[in-house]
Amino acid sequence: MKNYGKDYKKSGDGYEYVGAWYETSLSAAELKTEAKRLGGKLLAASLLLVCGLSVNNIGSHTFWVLIPYAMMILPVIYGWMGCTAMMRTAKKRSEHASHLRRSEYEQAFRRPLRCGIATAVLAWTSFAADLVIVTAYREQAVWPVEILFAADAFALCILGVWMAVNAWKVHRSAHRLEESA
Repeated sequence: MKNYGKDYKKSGDGYEYVGAWYETSLSAAELKTEAKRLGGKLLAASLLLVCGLSVNNIGSHTFWVLIPYAMMILPVIYGWMGCTAMMRTAKKRSEHASHLRRSEYEQAFRRPLRCGIATAVLAWTSFAADLVIVTAYREQAVWPVEILFAADAFALCILGVWMAVNAWKVHRSAHRLEESA
């Protein structure tokens, strides 16, 4: 909440919100549908992540292949937080509250976008690093296992790009309201 401290001003016995207001052009039903789609993609990413981490391949013994792959846990968790915020925003819109505070906007519209981009970048890094390792140590590679890990990392990369593209479309539906003062 430290980032949003300047959005509030002390007035009387409490605090008043004086920060930027945002609005989305999506209806509550559309926003809920987008949140469910994001949740499905995040569930697929979570399952792929667990499958890839359970594979014992050459790359999983190499620091610069395993670290980007394992780090994908963080953007996936961040994405789940954004999905939950998007569902809360949809519920709020269904109760006829159309304006969002800056913190609500960032949680519901920016988190999924950042999640998709980070997942795609980390998956691509892990995939490329695994290809380098497999090429360097091709005599020691167990090919079915290597192919499984590479396919998993590639699928996560595609899924991350797909999440980012859809999150960008949802993000573009929100805009900052102009101050009328």
